[in-house]
Amino acid sequence: MQNRRRQTEATLLAVERRQREDDAPRLKHEVRQLVELNLVIDQYQSGSVVLVARHTRRIVIDRAPAMFEMPCTDDHCRGGGFDLTLDVMRALRSHQTEFEGQDTCTGELGAGQCGRILHYVAHAKYSNESP
Repeated sequence: MQNRRRQTEATLLAVERRQREDDAPRLKHEVRQLVELNLVIDQYQSGSVVLVARHTRRIVIDRAPAMFEMPCTDDHCRGGGFDLTLDVMRALRSHQTEFEGQDTCTGELGAGQCGRILHYVAHAKYSNESP
């Protein structure tokens, strides 16, 4: 029963995130000269240097929202995730080709805060054309 409730909650959060993505402006309109964007994403346990998840997210510029929210990968985390939107968009608007940052999950894990750490390294390419 508990597992079914957690799955329903996770599904609801995913639907809400997809709706925010659908409503967000498109990345190709916000940063017109952007032609390529890849994010290498690492997640670490709170207070640890042990890597628990790593993946590369290749952004499809023509369809992508100008929104960078990612769920927490801890199966027991409730209501957590990461919002990198402000930092990533600031770097893209200033045409940075490499930048990095991190965020902390504010979801709940048992009676406390999850605290999982997400660290990302971004690689962007821009066209030489004027916007």
